[in-house]
Amino acid sequence: GTFPKMAAQNTNGAEVKDKVVLIGHVDVGKTSLFLRLKEGKFHEDAEKVVMKQRDALFTKIFDNGSQITLYDTAGMEKYQSTLPPTYFRQARAIIFVYAINDEESFTGLNNWLDNVAVVRDTIRVIVGNKTDLSNVSSNKCVDSSTAAQWASNNDIDSSMVFRVSAKSGDQVMEMFQQIADIVCPKSNRRKTTTPEQQNGDGCCNKK
Repeated sequence: GTFPKMAAQNTNGAEVKDKVVLIGHVDVGKTSLFLRLKEGKFHEDAEKVVMKQRDALFTKIFDNGSQITLYDTAGMEKYQSTLPPTYFRQARAIIFVYAINDEESFTGLNNWLDNVAVVRDTIRVIVGNKTDLSNVSSNKCVDSSTAAQWASNNDIDSSMVFRVSAKSGDQVMEMFQQIADIVCPKSNRRKTTTPEQQNGDGCCNKK
C-alpha cells in the first residue's frame, strides 16, 4: 500500500533533531494519540484520517518552547512484520503503546523492544492507552504496577511510564509535554512560540 510521508528531514531539508516515534500492536490507539496531539480531538477512524491527509508526522511546539516532531506508523505494522529502520532513524524517543484492556498488546511490547534493540541513545517511554475503559471488569486488563515493573525490568525510567486516554484526552498533552521537555533541552528552546505547527525552525532544529 501507499503510506503517508515520514521523512527524516523537515520541509526546509534540515535534520529533525526532536523526532519521537510511536510503536505498538495494531489498534492500541497510536494514530489516535498522534491526532490528539495534532488536532486536539478524537477520531473514531483515526487511521483513515491520517491516510487521507497523507502526512504521518507533526511538529508540536509547547508554550515553554519545547517541541517534538511526532511520527506515526500509519498502519504499516498491519502489513509488515517489522517497521523499516528509516522509521527509527535519528529518533530521540520511542513511545511503546499498549491498550490497558488488551493484555496481548502489553506482552507484545517485548517483541517491539527487540525490534528497536539496535537503536541507541533514545529515550524509551511506555504508554498504556484507553484509560477510559479502565472501569471495565476484566482479568485481561493491565494494571499500573505491572506496567511499572516491565519498565523497571527494561531500564525505562519511572518518569516515562504513563496511562492516558486518546479518546477523552486525559493526560495526553501532559505526557507529550513531559517527553518534549526531555527531548528539547532549555538551551535549545525558542524564546517565543506559538502552539501552531512549525516547519522545524525552532527548538532542537536551531542552527
